[in-house]
Amino acid sequence: MPNLHLWRPADGNETSAAYSVALQSRNTPSVLCLSRQNLPQLPNSSLPAATKGGYVIREVANSSVTLVATGSEVSIALEAALALENVGVGARVVSLPCWEVFRQQTPAYQLSVFPSGQPILSVEAYSSFGWSFFSHEHVGINGWGDSAPPSVLYEHFGLTAKNVVTRAKELIARFANSQPVPQTPVTALATTKVGGSV
Repeated sequence: MPNLHLWRPADGNETSAAYSVALQSRNTPSVLCLSRQNLPQLPNSSLPAATKGGYVIREVANSSVTLVATGSEVSIALEAALALENVGVGARVVSLPCWEVFRQQTPAYQLSVFPSGQPILSVEAYSSFGWSFFSHEHVGINGWGDSAPPSVLYEHFGLTAKNVVTRAKELIARFANSQPVPQTPVTALATTKVGGSV
């Protein structure tokens, strides 16, 4: 929706960041979509970084894939990243609490969060519509009308760390012989704006 900041914070720091940006945004309304789940305070979450709309919450050297998530699914992405690490696959994790605020950041900052040349998998317990701007593949909910306890629905739609690990491995394999990995729109636009080429 135009001229709206939609926030899905993953923990207390990100919620504080959302409130901070909302109170300073005199011409743009904000919607904060808060979780009913009992979520942990995430390691490496950052109020200052979250005010930029998106940031790297887990960085690793020699990563093979980037997992990007929002809201309660950041916890799932972090769990999946640890499981991937246990089988020798490095996975960065990006928390993206507000797409609109992130897209207002400098191209250089956007490229620091989403570097070119790496497969990106998004995770959100919602429609995957719009995620193709940021990621190559998506784990989300693209159906309607299912009713069950949350744990059953999360399993049904693959919103589990186990499924994210499987999908991440499949994505890495898909691009194994593709050099370079195709850019997503966010990396292509940011690269163009900084005058570089990948």
